[in-house]
Amino acid sequence: MGGRMVASTQKIFCVGLNYREHIEEMGHPIPDHPTLFTKFPDTLARPFAAVEVPAAMAEQVDYEGELAIIMGNGGRIAGYAVANDYSQRDWQYRTQQWMQGKNVVASSALGPWMVTADELDPVAEGSVLRTWVNGELRQEHSLADLVFKPQELVDYIQTFTPLHAGDVIMTGTPEGVGHGMKPPRYLADGDEVTVGIDGIGSVTSVVRFEG
Repeated sequence: MGGRMVASTQKIFCVGLNYREHIEEMGHPIPDHPTLFTKFPDTLARPFAAVEVPAAMAEQVDYEGELAIIMGNGGRIAGYAVANDYSQRDWQYRTQQWMQGKNVVASSALGPWMVTADELDPVAEGSVLRTWVNGELRQEHSLADLVFKPQELVDYIQTFTPLHAGDVIMTGTPEGVGHGMKPPRYLADGDEVTVGIDGIGSVTSVVRFEG
């Protein structure tokens, strides 16, 4: 079951606002098109490695448990993995473009392995995504609630740019992130974040603040 991750990632696409229940809960209309932003390849972290956050970006550090699509040859989906789209919310929302709050080097855990697409369709199966912070369950949601399913995202992206083996699409996060809590609950130095998806596995990261 599963296989090693492809090492040659050139493009990482991330999707915002992609869980129907959460969008409706927040009073937003269901989008007609995916909300996309990009991460640089060097944002990917080794599985179970510590996430080193620069002191200037440590005020509003947040987690986002996500299903990741791993691309294969010929623009086809090779398989799926677990991902954590670490974010710096104060930097993210400085402008309407989110890039500056999404690209800390070696921050986004991915893996530790890939389950091939012929073994599991986690959306069709309704696999549940869960995120824990220091053992406390923060996110728990079925992947069946995704507005834009994996193949739809692949088809949409490939209308304007090719996807190659090893490219990654992070499909979005459900409710339960620290920024959405009242009051917000951001990550602190030493916090441990684990993201797991039924049938795929889990990945854990410890947050370390520099300086």
